[in-house]
Amino acid sequence: MKKMFLWVLGSLLFIGCNSNKTTEPKIDTGVATAPDTKTQPAEFADAKYAAIGREGIAALSKGDIDGWMNTFADNAVYQWNNGDSLAGKAAITVYWK
Repeated sequence: MKKMFLWVLGSLLFIGCNSNKTTEPKIDTGVATAPDTKTQPAEFADAKYAAIGREGIAALSKGDIDGWMNTFADNAVYQWNNGDSLAGKAAITVYWK
């Protein structure tokens, strides 16, 4: 009897797990969304800032410290994660050269 019960229970689980439903039950999150909207990529800032960053990294990679320092302000502060810092474009330039 125990084997028959386990066989029936296993069969029901197998049949229940192999349903051909392709849709998932909808969960009401309380947020109204339009079904035909597409997710747009997020934009952090204007594309010109990404270009400035790429140019600066390219200059630094080539060893062109002056080219890299072009984007720094005269009163820039360069900080490391341990709390050390350099203040002023001239001091930062001297450090990297």
